Amino acid sequence: MDINADWEEIPVIYSILNAGADNDCDGDGIFNQDDDNNCKENYIRVQKSFIGTYPAQNMAQISDSIYYSQESSLVWIEEICGNDTTSFDLEFVDSFDKPDDGYFASEGHYFYKFSEQLNDACEYRVNFLNESTGKTSHATTNIVTPMKISYWSTQQSATLETGSKGIFVIEIPEPGFFPVKQEIKVNSSKNGKLYKMFLRFNYIEINQSSGQKDTLFIDWNFGSQIASEAQVSGETSYEKIIFDFNSIEFFQYISSSIPEKENVFRYAIVADGGLDGVVYPCLDFHFEILDVDLYNYFSSQNSSGLIQSRPIYTNVQNGVGLVSSISTQSFYGVKIDGNTNYDLATSDITNHLNFLCFDVNDLNILYDNNFNNSDEIINLGSNCQ
Repeated sequence: MDINADWEEIPVIYSILNAGADNDCDGDGIFNQDDDNNCKENYIRVQKSFIGTYPAQNMAQISDSIYYSQESSLVWIEEICGNDTTSFDLEFVDSFDKPDDGYFASEGHYFYKFSEQLNDACEYRVNFLNESTGKTSHATTNIVTPMKISYWSTQQSATLETGSKGIFVIEIPEPGFFPVKQEIKVNSSKNGKLYKMFLRFNYIEINQSSGQKDTLFIDWNFGSQIASEAQVSGETSYEKIIFDFNSIEFFQYISSSIPEKENVFRYAIVADGGLDGVVYPCLDFHFEILDVDLYNYFSSQNSSGLIQSRPIYTNVQNGVGLVSSISTQSFYGVKIDGNTNYDLATSDITNHLNFLCFDVNDLNILYDNNFNNSDEIINLGSNCQ
């Protein structure tokens, strides 16, 4: 695009549609009947390109510079299933919450949303019309089939309602033995190109002097997996997307990511496991699948080589931007067993981090005191038995 050319009306459209998967919609940390479609809303942002005599970062903070007027713009979405086309009404939202990243106007942010359930067997076309000029733009996307985990390498099975997928055993191997390898297999989703996963380890940190308690976490991002053309097209259902790691890598990542401090002690999120004794629901797993257009968009920005200026990928006709789709899924409170937590506290890899572990009697005392007495916690948690 020639920035010195005469001004031309160029609509800008962005939307990432999600057909939905199992997520903790109400944010209570477990999956249950309260997790309805409140977090399944999809959003569309439409704005206009601009040119002027002032710096772009200044003009972008003026609402009239980046948004079309509500009176003159018409935005709608069509669901195209074979020969059948259905239009969805969109809700116009005027938000006063300014996003943290990028340049946005301070007095209002306009976007559209809808909550109809998306069908991964259909296409969706986002349409824009500027009624005052007759300018039209549109973009069409397929929908990534909602993702499904087909295999967890856990000690026991569990239903989704428990908020967990069993117990992960991630222990330091005895000398001469190989590390325990964990495998998570994801069914390939039609229209999905790039698969991503990260693991969140949640822990408590208490200052031994002040008694201040903080709930902290670290995120372990795994390498992305790229689907084959057959997997993207849905021609094969038996090929799995596999994420794997071993126990040594798990402990090494914790060791390198949590800073060593002499005046604190720590423990993995801990809970009363009832008949199972002490449990540590300290792991969260988050998955995301990107469609081909979103994959191409990010690839165009990350390209390296002799060409320093590359055009940003767009699939918007008669405009710029991106309309694409993803599928996401999260699992909260996945447990590690007591032996894993014992290794966290005592192994040569992580013992410098001052992690503690508890037995059932310890835990009962801690619950009676609401985990508030730091002296009591350090005394109880030192034995790791």
